Amino acid sequence: MDMMIEFLMKPVRLLGSSLALTVCVALAGASLAASPGESPWVGETYSKVRLVSGSVAGMSDGHMIAGVQIRLDPGWKTYWRMPGDSGVPPTFDWSGSKNLRSAEVLYPAPHRFTDASGTAIGYEDEVVFPVMVTPERLDEPVELKLNVDYGLCKTLCIPSQANLSLELPPHTVGKGDDDPLLARFFNLVPKPADRTLDTLHGMGIVELVSTFTTKFVPGQPRTRNIRIVADLARGRIVPAGGTFSLNELTGERTLAKGYVMAPVIEGGKLKNGPGGGISQFATTAFNAGYYAGMVDVAHKPHSYYFDRYPAVIESTTIYPTVDMAFRNDSPNAILIDTVWTENSITVSIFGTRRYEIETVYGPRTNVTSPPAIPLDEPDCIPTDGLPGFRQEAWRVFKQNGVEIKRERFQWHYRAEPKFVC
Repeated sequence: MDMMIEFLMKPVRLLGSSLALTVCVALAGASLAASPGESPWVGETYSKVRLVSGSVAGMSDGHMIAGVQIRLDPGWKTYWRMPGDSGVPPTFDWSGSKNLRSAEVLYPAPHRFTDASGTAIGYEDEVVFPVMVTPERLDEPVELKLNVDYGLCKTLCIPSQANLSLELPPHTVGKGDDDPLLARFFNLVPKPADRTLDTLHGMGIVELVSTFTTKFVPGQPRTRNIRIVADLARGRIVPAGGTFSLNELTGERTLAKGYVMAPVIEGGKLKNGPGGGISQFATTAFNAGYYAGMVDVAHKPHSYYFDRYPAVIESTTIYPTVDMAFRNDSPNAILIDTVWTENSITVSIFGTRRYEIETVYGPRTNVTSPPAIPLDEPDCIPTDGLPGFRQEAWRVFKQNGVEIKRERFQWHYRAEPKFVC
């Protein structure tokens, strides 16, 4: 319950303290002098960027506050997390940070722009993205390392990239005067009236129903794609009888939307494609829905078995042909929360718990060994090979410890060849 309240309330009131920050910024371009509590301005073409610090009243214990400030030349714009018909959403990569449990970026309300490419959604002049920082250990400093990518557009569009590092000393959490800059942009973070606790409770969103986490290797291109989708899904409410569809959420995954090239399975081989890695989010969200007792509307396991996922209870996704979707058949709404770190993605569902869910596996049968196949292709990706097998899994629904029903899932994994490039 505390986790849900914190998640629901943080766009409304975030607390903080005056932070004494030691900031070091490394970025191509010229830097300008900085005042205490903020980094130097670093000039990019048609924009400049810096880190700022301060406090905003109302944040819960254990959090620190910072911000990424982008100032734009006249006529130029940058983009929101859902940029519209054109543009590139910003991405914030905290890989390499130390003593960091999470760094959550909040998005002030954007504006709509219309040009020859259609409708874009973003910001003009200046924007500060507030960052809610949670340390692993409160008595040690937090060393943030941020790689931020953002798009700039006027009559043409160009990418911008910055590498920044920032040290937050320990014991900087407490009450303090609001920092005017951060407070102004916190006030621009949307505060929907229908997200008050009383209203959410009236919708039946009263407790954590399920949560699921999968791990990945940090620093790979696919992690950026996972984070983009996680940010899109965070805060979604699925009404009673409604359906959550991953393909509907993302639309086509393209480079123009900020997705990057990463491995996907294509024709039985690993190939690089835009949005590779999103199947990890699909699997994580599928399991969150599975353990919340949602109705399986659409999912398809991978052709090959990857041990970072639970066997059978996992899902790939290919836009627009292969979706991951579940239906909320409960009488109450559900709320989807997501949290990502440098090596994990977590999807949680809040609502009203109806069942205790368990999974009972059958044995693996029809086990086959991977063949070795030489490939002479310019984009060949070598693999170690994986065995194939058939397995079934039963989703067991219980109430008060008594089984009331069960559902059968089964899949036949092909042996992934050992591709030699």
